[in-house]
Amino acid sequence: MSAIRNALLQSLPQTHEAGVIWANQFDNTANLRGHYRTTGPEIWEQTGGGIHGFTCAVGSGGTIAGVGKYLKEQNKNVRIALSDPDGSALYGHYIHGELKAEGNSISEGIGQGRITANLAEAPIDTAYRLSDAEALPIIYDLMRDEGLYLGGSTAINIAGAMAMARDMGAGPYHCHHPV
Repeated sequence: MSAIRNALLQSLPQTHEAGVIWANQFDNTANLRGHYRTTGPEIWEQTGGGIHGFTCAVGSGGTIAGVGKYLKEQNKNVRIALSDPDGSALYGHYIHGELKAEGNSISEGIGQGRITANLAEAPIDTAYRLSDAEALPIIYDLMRDEGLYLGGSTAINIAGAMAMARDMGAGPYHCHHPV
């Protein structure tokens, strides 16, 4: 057992009545700070600064807020988009200014009905509402063609990236970093 784990196990009963801790990932902004300090710089470095758009689905909002904030600081023209499944209210908030859910989805772990503390700081430029009908074929294609068994949230993210690519067009984009 690691020393850190031992120390944590010994200290929790002394500091928390039930001997547990609640991370509160939705409203604990350490979540977005972690992505700002690590995921954002990793994406920037691995693309050689040649990234033009970033999209992801939202659970807590930490990833899109932290990565989006970092990328926008590097290049204010990077587009940040929310990929939202049917049944989530965030698309309505970012496009129409109203937290209103429409439809439903089988995707788990993403889609939100409120603005979390993490999401409140996200520099979102646009949003895509994506249906299961768009997402499910992606999952099956990845299973059949690539041997990858992934879930609905992955498919929503890929469908969002495809929508963003269509919107941004071919453009003068090129990869500055070998893939």
